[in-house]
Amino acid sequence: MKPVGVARLLGGIAVAALLTVGAGARAHETGHDDDHHGGHHDGHQSAQVAQGGLTATSTLLLETSMHGDGVPIAYPKGTPLVTVRITEVPPGVIIPKHRHQIPLIVYMLEGTLTLHIDNGTVRVAKQGEAFIEAWNWHYGENATDKTVRLLAVYPGEVGTPLSIRPPAEPTPVSQPPAQQQTQAQTPAPQTPAPQPAQ
Repeated sequence: MKPVGVARLLGGIAVAALLTVGAGARAHETGHDDDHHGGHHDGHQSAQVAQGGLTATSTLLLETSMHGDGVPIAYPKGTPLVTVRITEVPPGVIIPKHRHQIPLIVYMLEGTLTLHIDNGTVRVAKQGEAFIEAWNWHYGENATDKTVRLLAVYPGEVGTPLSIRPPAEPTPVSQPPAQQQTQAQTPAPQTPAPQPAQ
């Protein structure tokens, strides 16, 4: 399969998945992918198909060639494998530091998620937003009292993990500091050294 074909296939699957759950999203109507009607997609076509006086519309949620931190997107070169998931993050939970070797398209279904990126950038993603996650190391945090629900679309390849974690690096923990102490961190009681006989 040629790279352009892979890009169109992955883009079409991602858009279809996003539109399925994001029909009520607040965004302006600008484009329509009519590959399934045999037309040519140029990003500016009106999205209307008449049937019984009704029209079908397509809402553009995201169009980019960059990850969330400005790194250019590179499509996988192996056998394509697209994964679509709904992720839920309860209040107060931290998603440990990680990064993605493949693009990750996110659509926020509910709640607010704060993303902390290693380059110092902090992004607050809210319900109805679509974005590509950062390429650099980052972690997510639900700092609110409501559960976050998001649609995650990974246009990946067979054999490549959806995310990786940094080696031997501590990650934030979503527990109060008092609960983080382990027995190994508790100092052992000291026994006085024997004194020499006088």
